[in-house]
Amino acid sequence: MKNHIKIGMNDANAGGPAKLEIAVPHGTTRADLGAILQKVLPNIEKLRPRGCSGCLSGLDINIREQFEHVLTLDV
Repeated sequence: MKNHIKIGMNDANAGGPAKLEIAVPHGTTRADLGAILQKVLPNIEKLRPRGCSGCLSGLDINIREQFEHVLTLDV
């Protein structure tokens, strides 16, 4: 099974600033994270359809490990 990196983007709104979340596989080292960010950061503009794609000013970036166990509930 191949490990995947998940990237999500929320636009800024009245509730807060724009946020970028990067979820990396469990056990990712700092060295591996550096290589991941070198690939991810130049492509962020693909998630930003408007505005300045050259800068990340005001963008919160949250980097976390992917959950190993996820509980799914029907509501």
